[in-house]
Amino acid sequence: MNLLRVKLMTSIAKDVRAYMLQIPLPKFPPIIIALIPNKGNENSKTISQLHKKLIQEITPQLGIHILSISSDGAITEFQAQQSIIDIQTPQRLSIHELSLNIHFSCPIFDNIGPIVWVQDLKHAKKTARNAIFSGAWLLTFGTSSV
Repeated sequence: MNLLRVKLMTSIAKDVRAYMLQIPLPKFPPIIIALIPNKGNENSKTISQLHKKLIQEITPQLGIHILSISSDGAITEFQAQQSIIDIQTPQRLSIHELSLNIHFSCPIFDNIGPIVWVQDLKHAKKTARNAIFSGAWLLTFGTSSV
């Protein structure tokens, strides 16, 4: 398909959701394993469906074992993560330490293992910094406020 035809059909994605593999060792650059075009308004349901597709279809085909998945601080991303965390799997990794008020639980997926959801710290810092200068009068972050 030539480029002009792609432009006329408006088939060029302005934004894409990128799933990257990051090996936690020095000098290993991230590897893109999936680029999925955004179709405009994304909500937590469509994002969680993409995450499920990654977990249940893409990674088993590639033979990848996921340790953690991170995202920026957008509320839709957080809600999508929460829906994946709430998936009922035959096994769960649970840690409860009452003296430290720690209650951790994550699903263990067949052929993949446990998946822990984290927020990308660089994006969280940028999101918080931008929110401070947004013109809002009061912002709350967990138990803190600005």
